[in-house]
Amino acid sequence: MLIHRHLRGIALLEGLISVVVLSVGILALGKLDAHMMDAAGLTKARAEAAQLAQAEIEALRTQVMKSSFDGIGDQTTANVAGKNALFTVLRTVTDLSTTLKSIDVTVSWVSPADGGTDSVTVRTLLNWSDPALLIHLEEGVPGYDNALRPPIGLARRPAVPIQREAGDPGVYNDGDKRELRDAEGNVLLILDPIAEDNPREFATISGRVYFDFARLNNTFSAANVFVASTAEGHCFPSTSASISLTTVSSSLKYYDYICYVGEGWYANIAIQNLDNNEVNVCVGDPTFTTSPSMNYWTTLPMAQPSSRRVYRGYKSLASSPTGYFITGIANGGTYPEDGMPKPSHFSSYSTSSTTQNYFNHHFLITDLKGQDSCQSVMGEFSTHFRKNAGAALCLSPDDSPADDKCPKIWPGWPAFIGAGAGDFGSTDGDEDGGSDESTGTCSGTVSGSTESSGAKVSATSSVETVECATSGGNIKNYTCGITAVQGSVLTISQTSGNTTTTKTLESFACNAINELNFP
Repeated sequence: MLIHRHLRGIALLEGLISVVVLSVGILALGKLDAHMMDAAGLTKARAEAAQLAQAEIEALRTQVMKSSFDGIGDQTTANVAGKNALFTVLRTVTDLSTTLKSIDVTVSWVSPADGGTDSVTVRTLLNWSDPALLIHLEEGVPGYDNALRPPIGLARRPAVPIQREAGDPGVYNDGDKRELRDAEGNVLLILDPIAEDNPREFATISGRVYFDFARLNNTFSAANVFVASTAEGHCFPSTSASISLTTVSSSLKYYDYICYVGEGWYANIAIQNLDNNEVNVCVGDPTFTTSPSMNYWTTLPMAQPSSRRVYRGYKSLASSPTGYFITGIANGGTYPEDGMPKPSHFSSYSTSSTTQNYFNHHFLITDLKGQDSCQSVMGEFSTHFRKNAGAALCLSPDDSPADDKCPKIWPGWPAFIGAGAGDFGSTDGDEDGGSDESTGTCSGTVSGSTESSGAKVSATSSVETVECATSGGNIKNYTCGITAVQGSVLTISQTSGNTTTTKTLESFACNAINELNFP
């Protein structure tokens, strides 16, 4: 075979190239193996560092006494010999309150691979709880097998469906038991007796669901809005067919609701909107005004958006006058008559023209647009929401011998430093400090009508000037809540286009509706 001169030695070159490629591959594999070993070592070191940090935190959680908890602070570096490295532990503590600390534990070490420093930080919140609480947990609740107080109460669903004779929905007797049945006779809830010949009774929470049809979409159906308990309980009406509206005016209608729960219940009563249209839900009293001393109180009855109303019960701890433990609703309790706070706890209601000393549990279904607010919209129907509860209420009284309390700021709820403190006791004295005794200021309502459909109305007292909410067709109604001095003169102004008409309200009446019509 003929071999050309320029092809001689090609096999040798191919062999040399193969050796070079193979050598590079072997070196790369060796480098990769070393890198993987370094990575494995780093992973082991990180895992051990995280364990050390977690162990440090768990040791802090064992501090039971308040003095020991208060003594937890920053820790300077401490060396700990680990399996994979020599670790340095650093603890940083920030006091968030007298019972809450933020803990940062940083564990660092020198990497043997590159001589650099690596670290792991574990952060947590550490909360101290009074051991005296365990005393109340140990006491338990009659009727419960465990010592904890679950929010569901003692009412229970039947284990298997129970069908009775059809009739009116409500409570029926089955010996010493009480059964809640619907119109078809289905047993919804069962309440077992305390003992033979000593039955328990359902507690009830009732109110109204109002609908603002002037703002709701014309395709909205009130038959798709229900009231429900978020824990064991049942509310009527519970079907679309059973909802029947009562007409107040062309724009305002309502239906009555009632919820049945068992002793020990504490949860929420909420609005369920199954309609395709989105809505807003408002609670509270549009005429209620606050003072700086009441900032951030949990149970203020001010007008506000909320699709639920929260119910909690509290008792004072014997070991701490500012501490509380939770309770549930009383056997056979009736709301809105029971519960705290009462209108008499607030100075703005102290001279109210109505003697009702409890807050209603009504909801308003509306559609807020533009500058609308719950206060302005509810103000148009203020007579229906006078003394209406806000977004939270205390369950009281219950069957515990301890005094019922209603903390002004509920434990664990959002609050700000400098907010009001203390609680509403079982007495009905005025406790809010909301009135200004030095000037005699108080709150009230001014309302009336104006012939101009495009008019804007404002009210001015010696304390403030407020814009009034307006509604109506050709004859426009206005309503506004205002703070003023009892018996003082108010100026009411109507502006239509470039024309302003002013009238005088001669003697302002606190906690009442003051009428003044235009023209």
